[in-house]
Amino acid sequence: MIIPLLALALMGTPAPAHADATKTDGKVGLTVTGHGLQVQQAGGWVDGHPKGARARLYTVYQGVRDELTGWKKATPESMGITKLSAVTWHLRGRKFPQGSWLCIQFADTDGAPCAQIHR
Repeated sequence: MIIPLLALALMGTPAPAHADATKTDGKVGLTVTGHGLQVQQAGGWVDGHPKGARARLYTVYQGVRDELTGWKKATPESMGITKLSAVTWHLRGRKFPQGSWLCIQFADTDGAPCAQIHR
């Protein structure tokens, strides 16, 4: 558990949930939309069209990781020459504790960007 928390500390400035935020880590990206401690929508993408791409959201609060969603199949998308696989969750104003981290993980892919939720 110490290594993931150290990685969070080394990732730089957290992306706040109180405004539209985008965070990337390698080939993986995370987008969070919300206000204050409430998150309306979260989603992410992985570069390319990896076969069977799937993702899940998890939170880290006070050193404890909790799975927020199960695995969800990503949809391949193309925009010009850019190819990615994307997934979105509608969280409908779900409230999180001050200082918690919302993260995305894609199966079989390195990178797990996180956004800190705060007022």
